[in-house]
Amino acid sequence: MTCSSFSPPVTVDFGVAMILLINVDEKNQILQTNVWLTMKWNDFQLRWNPMDYGRIFVLMPLRFQ
Repeated sequence: MTCSSFSPPVTVDFGVAMILLINVDEKNQILQTNVWLTMKWNDFQLRWNPMDYGRIFVLMPLRFQ
């Protein structure tokens, strides 16, 4: 697949935060954890103008149930 137009590369900041250490199996060298992954990037084609949406500056989605 070819691309007819080029755009600048997107830098993605990737983070991992360990929330819970569940189990350590030293014999089999297995570490079981609960982690949160965070990814942050700026897409120049995706813009949010708060004035177009009732002056909403931050949008926080509901927690997944």
